[in-house]
Amino acid sequence: MVAFHAASGAAAGSLSRSRLAGLVAGPLLHVAADRVPHRHPRHEAWEYVTGMLVIGLLVRRRGLFDAATLGAASAVLPDLEHLAAGRRRKLFHPFGPERRDGAGLSVEAQLLLSATLLFPVLRRPGSEAIDGQPTPFHRGRADKPA
Repeated sequence: MVAFHAASGAAAGSLSRSRLAGLVAGPLLHVAADRVPHRHPRHEAWEYVTGMLVIGLLVRRRGLFDAATLGAASAVLPDLEHLAAGRRRKLFHPFGPERRDGAGLSVEAQLLLSATLLFPVLRRPGSEAIDGQPTPFHRGRADKPA
């Protein structure tokens, strides 16, 4: 589910506090999560809506170029190959069937895991780059004195 990919990428970016690490970890986490058997919602659009909602919340709370936001975006990017028409061989999803309905983690469990990963990332009052300066487009409280 795209929301889980975004949440795991956001958590990796937030924990690493590095934009580069977030960008690199995102696709790796995506591939790892896709190896876990899981169900998909009945309406495929729901997956993309929830993923974009997670990224939108991150941009609003942490800023466009924050490590968590970049980690989330890079973790979602591999799913764009599902939308590319005419591609036969897929780079990130080359193994087995794309959908594993009927077995594995339920959609509800995936949403709960996503919220569990995302809550601390969104709850954090401020996000700063490693050098101590607020990230570009940051909307948090890092610029207010403690």
